[in-house]
This record gives sequence, structure tokens and C-alpha cells, in this order.
Amino acid sequence: MEDQKSESEEKKEELEDFNYKQKLQNNSLTQTKTGKNQLLSQTKGQEAQYQKMLEDVEHRKSLFFTELKEIETKIIQGGLYLLHVKAENIPPKKTKLFKWPEDDYRITQGYGCTSYARCGRSRGPYGGAPHNGVDLAGGFATPIKSIGDGEIIANGKNDGWGNGVAIKHAPYNLVSVYGHLSAFEFLQVGTQVRTGQIIGYEGSTGNATGSHVHLSLYKEFFTYVKEKNGQLYFNYFDGSINPFDYL
Repeated sequence: MEDQKSESEEKKEELEDFNYKQKLQNNSLTQTKTGKNQLLSQTKGQEAQYQKMLEDVEHRKSLFFTELKEIETKIIQGGLYLLHVKAENIPPKKTKLFKWPEDDYRITQGYGCTSYARCGRSRGPYGGAPHNGVDLAGGFATPIKSIGDGEIIANGKNDGWGNGVAIKHAPYNLVSVYGHLSAFEFLQVGTQVRTGQIIGYEGSTGNATGSHVHLSLYKEFFTYVKEKNGQLYFNYFDGSINPFDYL
């Protein structure tokens, strides 16, 4: 009877955990449906109007990243980091250190000077800068998993990354960042996570034009507070490396 009681309690905990995750996904899905319906009502199937809206979004995005570049330059020059992590003894490229964050996905944008990034053009979506990560789409509310064992060193929400999580991976101290999540698993800073552990769900929060997860990998990572809105930010322009080299 004691064994049966213990087994029942374990099943109860599993069910409660499942229900909690379902609730998060349902809330996120409702938010996306609402946004989609608003967009459809605004465009009413008019492709030209939709394209104009998309251009406006990219223009605002360009201005946002141009401003962000100026802020990050000041942070670096003044050493005004809240948290600063540098990787050590990074292994050669093509060393398979990490797993993919989604089980079933398609790559919507690669790393560096992509056709969308339009590097060197001031009106490019990233203010002329390269894309500092990889965009993966598996479908809204798809579970996002840690690419390796590590420690959560930062998380929060801002108008750039949306809901974002940063994880430091020993022994090299490389840092992985996951942006635009629809919801967190609300794991606190300092929490140890395992490879494949769910840390959030795919979404389109922050400066995004569709549901996906933005995965960045850093050899030098830092955080700072944007004074204008008091939000916590991760660096974008310097310190990242190509995730493809280690996935």
C-alpha cells in the first residue's frame, strides 16, 4: 500500500506539471491568435498594405538596433556591465558540443550577413549589422530546450529579445541565449539545467516578425540596463560566434 501511495503521488506530480505546461502554452496561443486576428482585420487581405506594414516594422527595427549599437558602445567603453562572461580555451569549430533547442524545426535565418540582414546598409533590419544568431521555427509554443548542461545566468523581458534566457556552459564558459520566447519555465538565475531540459516555449515576443526562437552563442557575453526603459539587455553586436560550428 505504501508503494502504491508513493506511485500515485508521483503520477499526481507529473499530471500537475503537465497541466501547468499546458496552461502556459494555451495562454501563449491565445495571445498569438489575438495578434493574428488584429493583423488580418487591419490588412483585410490587401497584400500592398501588408507589405507596407512589414516595411514599417523593418524601419523601426533598424532604428532600434542603431540606438542599441550606440548604447552597447558606451557600455563597453565605460565597462558598465552588470554581468560579464568570457569563454576560455574554446574547442575547434565542428566540435559537437551542443544539441539543437527544438526537436522538429526549420531554419528561417542563418548566422552573419544573411540576405535579410543586408549588412552595411543603414536601413537594414539590424542597422547594417550581421545577424548574431540562428533563427529556428518549429511552430508556436514548441518547447525550447537547453542546448547543453549549464547554469541560468540571466533571464527577463525587453522590447528587443522579448522573453529571453541566457545559460552559461562549463567548462568553456560559452553562453547560449534564447530569444522571443512566448513563455518561460520561470527558472531562477542560478538554476542548474540539463541538456534537453525545457526552458520555455517558442513565440514572437520582442522585436520579431513571426514565431521562432533566436539562438545566439557567445564567447563574450554581458548584460546591462537600458536607462530609457529600465529593461535588462544582453549584448547583440560583439562577442557572438556561429552556433552552427558547435551544434
